[in-house]
Amino acid sequence: CSLLITALILPRLDVEKMIRQTLEKRGQTVPEERIQSIVSTQRKVIQVTTVVFGALTPTLISLLVALVYWASFKAFGWDFTYRQGLGATTHSFLPGVLGALLLVPVILQRQTLDPRGMGELLQSNLGFLVDKSSSAMLHSLLQSIDVFSLWSLVLLTIGLSAAARVSRKAAGGVVFAIWFIY
Repeated sequence: CSLLITALILPRLDVEKMIRQTLEKRGQTVPEERIQSIVSTQRKVIQVTTVVFGALTPTLISLLVALVYWASFKAFGWDFTYRQGLGATTHSFLPGVLGALLLVPVILQRQTLDPRGMGELLQSNLGFLVDKSSSAMLHSLLQSIDVFSLWSLVLLTIGLSAAARVSRKAAGGVVFAIWFIY
């Protein structure tokens, strides 16, 4: 699913606009042929790195999140295997797959995409309540409160509480505290 989204996003990224905005923000004036050279180089770099990250990131995130929760639960003296934690973690990320699939038609309707506005494509978070230009920090905070993220946290709580044989309230306290810190 990650590779599908990557394949749909890559050709729609407006790299030139992004580079021009960055140069304008810095107050730099660069000759047009240099801008085109930068755009060409950036497109190549983005294609390679995005495909690599699209393939590896879901796996690495699952491994890391499982490790963090496994270590956190162990710190409380709750016992379960890393493998159980990894199973609960990967299953809890399934709402994100649904979110990605719902994103497909939204992406297909766009000719170009601004990489900095990707979190606003699927209106599943509270970021729409605050304009990014008026309060970037509050907008970013509200974007993290997402239907699919909360759904994943609930599933993670259920899975980890079952694996560690602790109450859902206790497991949920750890799961949501770590998410909040993140």
